Amino acid sequence: TALGDFQTSKSGKFSEVIADIRSDVSSGTQLDEAFARHPEVFAPVYLSLVRAGQASGHLDEAFEELVQYLEWNENLRSQATQALIYPSMLFVAIIGLFMLMMLFVIPRFKGAFDSFGSNLPTLTVKMLALGDFMGHWWWLILGGMAGTYISLNLFFKTDRGGYLRDKALLSMPGMGGFVSKIALSRFAKTFSLIFASGTDLLKCLELMQGVVSNKVMAAELKIIRQRVASGENLATSFAETRTFPLLIKRLVSVGEMTGSLDKSLMRASEYLDREIPRDLKRTFTIFEALIIALLGAMVCVAALSLLMPIMSIRADMG
Repeated sequence: TALGDFQTSKSGKFSEVIADIRSDVSSGTQLDEAFARHPEVFAPVYLSLVRAGQASGHLDEAFEELVQYLEWNENLRSQATQALIYPSMLFVAIIGLFMLMMLFVIPRFKGAFDSFGSNLPTLTVKMLALGDFMGHWWWLILGGMAGTYISLNLFFKTDRGGYLRDKALLSMPGMGGFVSKIALSRFAKTFSLIFASGTDLLKCLELMQGVVSNKVMAAELKIIRQRVASGENLATSFAETRTFPLLIKRLVSVGEMTGSLDKSLMRASEYLDREIPRDLKRTFTIFEALIIALLGAMVCVAALSLLMPIMSIRADMG
């Protein structure tokens, strides 16, 4: 009935998916199996929670937990997006300001400075030459920048490119800690939920490789899974990793020894969720300081290149 009500209130592709699920359930298919036939809509994490609720007879609680998880995950994703978009916009603004100075500001003084010839200061000569180059080849510069952006995006979609990108992000001062905590919080929260639902350890570790959204961490989780499958305990497997901090390693060890691994990792997620907004604010502060310093340097160089010839004229006239 609930599926039928939802289907009649919606339209489009998702409504068709609901119709298929309703048809499958009506013919005797289990709900989790019906969901599993639409992997493009329902991720394995969702299926694990639904399967657990179905087995325990508390499907309503499982869906309520899933809603809370989706809200939490969306909030986490928005914070990560905000952290990445903000410096990108500032970087684009700096490039735009630099292009504006080179293409419009500096050339306006060129006619006045041409009469000085070789007496122009070296900095002014180089800035005028750079302005001439950019004014003549601006289309090539913009095309090169666009080509580089597209090429990097395509490269980052590959396994190797994504791994190198995530490795670089993790090693960046300020940003690295924030990116790491985003991935760790997603790992701890999701692992806790699906492990508590009764999913076996190896399956949990397999699912986590796609949940953390960081290929460096996913590669280490793959190694951890291989070690656990070969007979090592979980704590020992985590102890030899580099991207997982001491906090996670200790909580995994304590949770494994006490049989409360899900509760230990849930505490880790709660702690990381409190830390992420602080790290986000700290990251913004660092980037703002860097941007101000960079803008100040650009303005100083441009101002000096324009003022030095004027000061030289005044000195000669004096």
